[in-house]
Amino acid sequence: TEGFLLHVGKQALYTLSSDAPPGKELAIPRKDGLKIVVKAARLEGGKGQIVLGAAGLLPQGIMVRQAILFPGMSEATISVMASPKAAADTAFNLVISGTMRIGPGTVTRTLPAIPVRVSEN
Repeated sequence: TEGFLLHVGKQALYTLSSDAPPGKELAIPRKDGLKIVVKAARLEGGKGQIVLGAAGLLPQGIMVRQAILFPGMSEATISVMASPKAAADTAFNLVISGTMRIGPGTVTRTLPAIPVRVSEN
């Protein structure tokens, strides 16, 4: 008789969190933009660089500047800007993701959606 053991699980490597208050709508001031601090908790094996950016499509005139968490870093700031092409009061859910390359593959983690709205101030 032969036996085997099968373990199915996700390789965590890292988790992401942000300084955005859960469920609270954040303003994207047209003049200065919005800055969101993203933190990575690196777990065993999660030593690679993590590229942070917006997941999915953004409304016209909205730009998100990517940030990179290099090995050893645990915090970076994402910048969200609204150009003159962005309609006043544009509201959407911003989803930030982080991707780490592991060998030939990648591991992506996504933060909960952050409600945001373009503001003229």
